[in-house]
Amino acid sequence: MSRLRCRYHKSLNDQSLPVLDGIRQWFGSDLGRHVLQTEAAMLEQLLPSYFGYNLAQFSVQSRPLYRSSQIQNRFAVSIDQKVDGGLIARPSDLPLDSDCLDVAIVHHLLDFAESPQEILREIARTTMPMGHIVLVGFNPHSLWGAWKLIA
Repeated sequence: MSRLRCRYHKSLNDQSLPVLDGIRQWFGSDLGRHVLQTEAAMLEQLLPSYFGYNLAQFSVQSRPLYRSSQIQNRFAVSIDQKVDGGLIARPSDLPLDSDCLDVAIVHHLLDFAESPQEILREIARTTMPMGHIVLVGFNPHSLWGAWKLIA
């Protein structure tokens, strides 16, 4: 069985974290909960087909979306110290070895990032060559994506 090893990472402080309160509040609204339930239902159909040893969820919210996965070692990576449980890390500087994840779920993290390419590059670094990166987000050219401009 493969062991997941973490390397040392710098501790985070409040100034280095993006403002996530509005996003979290939106996912707590009726519309946000409906969107989250729809996304969770789609992931419940997709994730059982992926196998491996390690799965990580990178998300702007704290609800685990990996429950249907057959992978035994599943964990959440949070960018916010206010969220209970899981690993807290900068998405652009993950405390994970290269090629250690079989599946990475990126849930709306790129939607609100200043540098989505940098985050995606770091997640790709930690994902095995034949691993899977599941991106869940809003189409930036849709009305949903326009919400980022208003927020």
